[in-house]
Amino acid sequence: MISELFYDTIQGEGVWTGTPAVFMRLSGCTLACAYCDSKQTWKSGGKFSHEQLLGMMQSFGIVERLSNGHHLVITGGSPLLQQTSLIRFLDRFRKRYKFTPFIEVENECTIIPKARLLHMVSCWNNSPKLINSGNDMDIAYQPDVIGFMSKFSNSWFKFVISDENDYKEVEERYIRTGLVRKDRVLLMPMAADRHTLQEVQERVIEIACFKNLRYCTRLQIEVWDVKRCV
Repeated sequence: MISELFYDTIQGEGVWTGTPAVFMRLSGCTLACAYCDSKQTWKSGGKFSHEQLLGMMQSFGIVERLSNGHHLVITGGSPLLQQTSLIRFLDRFRKRYKFTPFIEVENECTIIPKARLLHMVSCWNNSPKLINSGNDMDIAYQPDVIGFMSKFSNSWFKFVISDENDYKEVEERYIRTGLVRKDRVLLMPMAADRHTLQEVQERVIEIACFKNLRYCTRLQIEVWDVKRCV
C-alpha cells in the first residue's frame, strides 16, 4: 500500500538533510505517536502492482532523478510492515534499470529487517520512540531490535525531544547502557509546525552542545511549515 509518492524535494531530517530526494510513503504503522506529522497520510493509501509503480516512476521522471543521485527515501508509518513486497519491488527496479539508487529507510525500530533488505539500504534512519511519544513502551521499546540495528555503520538514531527530561531518557535508556553508540545519536526537536519548531529548537541545540551530540533540524518544517508532499 502506497500513501504518497512525491519528488523535487529534499530530505529534511537525519545525516543526509538537504539532499535532493524522492519520497515513497508506505501505509500502516506499528505505533501511534502523539506528535506524528504524517498520521493522516499513512492511514490511507492505494494498492499498486510493482509494474504500475515502476510505470509511474518512469513517466514522472523519478527514475532519471534517482540515476542522477537523488535519494529514494522510503518512509511511513512503518515501512518494514511491507518489507517482503518492498524487497521484491527493489529487486525488480534494479533488474529493469540496471542500478540501485541510494536508499534511505525510516525505521521506528520495532521490526528487524530481513537480510536481503539490509544489503539494499544505504542509510537507516532509526527513530526509537520515547515516553513523550505517548506509545505503550512495552511495544515501542524493543531493545533487541535497536541493538541489532546499532551494529551497522550506516545506521543512525534520531530521538525526538523537547527538553532535558526527554534527553535524560535517551541518556539512561540508550547511551549509558551501550544500546546505541553516542556518535550515532541525533537530537531532533519535537515539532510538527514551524511555530513549535522555533520555540523548541534552541533548547534542543543547547542540550546537543552541552552533551556533545549532533543536532538534527526538521528542514521540511522550516521551509514549508505544515504543507504535505514536500
